[in-house]
Amino acid sequence: MNVIGDRIKTRRVALGMSQMSLAVAIGSNPTQISRYERGENEPTVRVVVALANALKTSSDYLLGLTDDPAPRNEWADHSTV
Repeated sequence: MNVIGDRIKTRRVALGMSQMSLAVAIGSNPTQISRYERGENEPTVRVVVALANALKTSSDYLLGLTDDPAPRNEWADHSTV
């Protein structure tokens, strides 16, 4: 089971991104993106954060900690609640 790789690919395809465009967005190369998607390599924490930003999702989603791909804004102003 390759949760992070499957989720990277799912978000990338949903956003209409190629492996090349995702690689450029995070300062990597398409071969590395392919390895993440196939489960051959595990991304570092820094790369997970970059992927989450580029894929407009949360690291929790990529890591399989939530099934909601919508990013959360932890610093939202809740003073009106």
